[in-house]
Amino acid sequence: AVLEDVARARCDIDAARHLVREAAALMDSVGNTDPKTRQRLSIVKALVPETLQRVADQSIQLHGAMGVCADTPLTSIWAAARVLRLADGPDAVHWRKAGQLELLRQRENPLARLPYYSPPRGDGAPVFRRTADPVSAESAAAVEAFERVMG
Repeated sequence: AVLEDVARARCDIDAARHLVREAAALMDSVGNTDPKTRQRLSIVKALVPETLQRVADQSIQLHGAMGVCADTPLTSIWAAARVLRLADGPDAVHWRKAGQLELLRQRENPLARLPYYSPPRGDGAPVFRRTADPVSAESAAAVEAFERVMG
């Protein structure tokens, strides 16, 4: 379990670093007002402090009683991470903005225009589709539209 915790911490740190680098590259290339840049910045503002606090907390757990004594900087790191989570506004604000920007982005996705599949309802309607069932003209048209969009 200890090795798994260490590996997960490394993965979390690297993922956060990647997002920071991606946000910085977007800021340099398209500016801060671009919606994708704003979304990445919101994600970074919420995720990095949360990740830091989680990794610090896990490190304290792994060190046991030594993790909370003055011989290690772990408690100071955890406290600084908690303050950092409040410094730039509540996490929920950043996650909300990132979610809003994602929904706006998905409205422009060509897949958003495809119709939804609605299974038949009522008595005698099949519970699930068997491969031998005939395909309706409407479903066939939806599949063709999907294949055109996907190229």
